[in-house]
Amino acid sequence: TVKLTAVDPGAPTTGSGVSSTVYQVNSEGLHTYTGPFAVSFPGSYIVTFHSVDAAGNIEATKSVSFTVKSVLVLSAPSFIFANQAIGTTSAGKSVTLSNIGSSAVAISSIVPTGDFIVSANTCGSSLAAGVSCAITSEFKPSIVGFESGAITINYAGEGTPQIFTLSGTAQMPVTLSPNYFNFGNV
Repeated sequence: TVKLTAVDPGAPTTGSGVSSTVYQVNSEGLHTYTGPFAVSFPGSYIVTFHSVDAAGNIEATKSVSFTVKSVLVLSAPSFIFANQAIGTTSAGKSVTLSNIGSSAVAISSIVPTGDFIVSANTCGSSLAAGVSCAITSEFKPSIVGFESGAITINYAGEGTPQIFTLSGTAQMPVTLSPNYFNFGNV
C-alpha cells in the first residue's frame, strides 16, 4: 500500500493549504490522490507525485521507488534439458520454491505443460512462512525437435501464478541394423 502525505508548511498563516495531490505509477497516467492505493503485482515501481495548493502553486515533482516481491519465489527461472530420445524420460531436475512471506501460503495446483512432467513435489497444499520445498521435473518427449513448456504454480498470495519455464530437444533414438557384419573370407 502506498500512502502519500502533503502539507503546506505556511498554512494557515501564510500558505493557502493543499488543494490536491496527483501521482503516477511508472508510466500509467496521472491520478488524483484520494487515499492509500495498492500496488499488487511483483515488479519494480516508481511513483512520481506533486501537490498543488489552493492558490495554484505547484510543488516540484518528487518520486519514490520500490520493489514488490512475490510471496513465493523460485530458485531458478527455467531449466533446459539435454537432448533426449523420444519415448525415454530424462533425469529429474529440481527447483526450490520458497515462501518469503510472514504467513503460510495455500498452494492450489502445480501443473506442467507440454512433454514435461512433475515427478516429485514436496510442497503439499500449504507452504509455511520461511519454508522451502522442491519440485522435480522430467522431460519425456513425444515428438522430434525443440519443445518448450512450463510448470505453473497457483497459490493464494501476491504474484500468483509463478511460472517456471522448461525446454528441451527431442531426438529419434539411434538404432543400428543389422547387429552383425559379415566380411566374408579375408
